[in-house]
Amino acid sequence: MSEPQKSLREGLIYGLIAYIIWGLVPLYFKTVKNVDSYEILAHRTFWSIVVLALLLTALKRWNDLRLTLRKPKTVAILAVSALLLVGNWYGYIVSVYTNRLLESSLGYFMLPLANVAFGMIFFGERLRPLQGLALAIAAFGIGRMIWTYGDIPWLGLFLTFSFGLYGVMRKIAPVDGLIGFTIETIVLLPFAITYLTFLALQGKMQFLHPPGVQDLWIVLAGVVTTAPLICFAQAVRRVGLISLGFIQYLSPTIQLLIAIYVFQEEFSESKRFSFFFVWVGLGIFVIDTVVMLQQTKRPEAIVHNVDAVEVD
Repeated sequence: MSEPQKSLREGLIYGLIAYIIWGLVPLYFKTVKNVDSYEILAHRTFWSIVVLALLLTALKRWNDLRLTLRKPKTVAILAVSALLLVGNWYGYIVSVYTNRLLESSLGYFMLPLANVAFGMIFFGERLRPLQGLALAIAAFGIGRMIWTYGDIPWLGLFLTFSFGLYGVMRKIAPVDGLIGFTIETIVLLPFAITYLTFLALQGKMQFLHPPGVQDLWIVLAGVVTTAPLICFAQAVRRVGLISLGFIQYLSPTIQLLIAIYVFQEEFSESKRFSFFFVWVGLGIFVIDTVVMLQQTKRPEAIVHNVDAVEVD
């Protein structure tokens, strides 16, 4: 197997792991729903750095981290991606806490299509005719939803664009998943510690008050957060944003099923009809991607390696 083929295969495996975990994450957040959304957001950052420190030690990557921290432009890119990431985290937590997981799943159904646009805008990836048709049909579905409900699904759109742009930033950052996410977490850590300290001094922090099983679930926020993001970052550096869209529908599909059958959110006929157009667009997109993969004789044509990009 050639190196481009190996890279593509590894990227797809990393992507599958990331999106399956993300699809199941709503079950985790329902478990800690009694914890204030801002506090759980701070805990995600704090416990992630603990997990990352253990990984850096086990893999002997501390020197790689130090070297990357000496590259101002790389750190600047990761600071921007950190802000996009924490915004996406908060929006997602809110969607679960407020029983809007259906809208969240809509946002992530749209994400692969948004990545097509971002791939064109930022990386010069070419839009094929079927991809254009897929985008148009999906946009019609979103437009119909806005027309039907008289309201724009802001939360879903926010999740789409915040994580789509996060993928763009991570793709241009010449750093692997572990080191990149560690730096992002370091950027966010002072804010998390400050907020948790404020809650503790006010006697309002729910962690350890009183100690119990919920504390264990809060600590697991580090694993729940870290594992899929590292896998995603590894995937996005091995596979083009358009190609990665092939598997991104897994996460919102799992979320949708959880929203309907576990959380019992209303999925009316009108909502189903609007989702239908998004699904048709995704179906066309997936078919086009499969055909493209089968017709591509040189896998390196769809693997976008950015290791050579100089940004320091």
